[in-house]
Amino acid sequence: MNETSTTSDDGSARNQLITSLRLAFGFMTIIPVGSGTVFSAQELVRSARWFPLVGLVLGGACVLFVQILPLSLQLTAALLLLLSVVLTGALHIDGLADCADAWVGGHADRDRTLQIMKDPHSGPMAVVAVTTLLLVKYALYVEVLEQQLLSLLLLAPMLSRTGVVWLMGFTPYVGNGMLGGVQYSQAKRHIFVGLSFGVTVAVLILPEVRVIVLLVGVAAIQYVLQRVFLRKLNGFTGDCAGASIEITELSVMLLGILALT
Repeated sequence: MNETSTTSDDGSARNQLITSLRLAFGFMTIIPVGSGTVFSAQELVRSARWFPLVGLVLGGACVLFVQILPLSLQLTAALLLLLSVVLTGALHIDGLADCADAWVGGHADRDRTLQIMKDPHSGPMAVVAVTTLLLVKYALYVEVLEQQLLSLLLLAPMLSRTGVVWLMGFTPYVGNGMLGGVQYSQAKRHIFVGLSFGVTVAVLILPEVRVIVLLVGVAAIQYVLQRVFLRKLNGFTGDCAGASIEITELSVMLLGILALT
């Protein structure tokens, strides 16, 4: 009985692990994970541990793309930008756009801000925010390729998703969507695994003192964003998480260029 029970527990734990891994990739990318994957709030909590791995895979795809296609620097940067948008389904960019509209249109009114975030239409501030984001990201890709800092193509998407794991673990969620009602503060084990993975891999990719600049920078950015989200909304939403990923990814590339050149 005990042996059967242990085998059953091992199988259940393995299934949970695989489910959370599939959910992480299915939620944050367009990578097919199978039609049997069920998106639920509790499973999404467990999948947070894999978010940095998702970023690492996305970064790996970018590095591979650069290595196999002998194109001009500017064209490579433009196609890298397109690749990053396509692989994520523009999910995080959409979050940034919604936040930009809501921050301006909400006029410091919490309920109004949340209402605008739910509006599927994009206003002028969303257009400005997305256009600026894409222009800056393109310029950063050009600089990264020119300076041959390909490690930043791995670190930027991975650390940005490591940062959002911290945000999810230490900031209350606001709203009634798929994440509504989830107490991320009660999922510290999954949050800790995600954070540990992101930091460890960052040190392995860039085993220099200068990696500390990136890690401290990510921590500072997440802290500032958390303060903003708490002041505006008393918590964060899925759109806030998407905006955080985009802002942090740009910041990591910028800090990396400054630290490594």
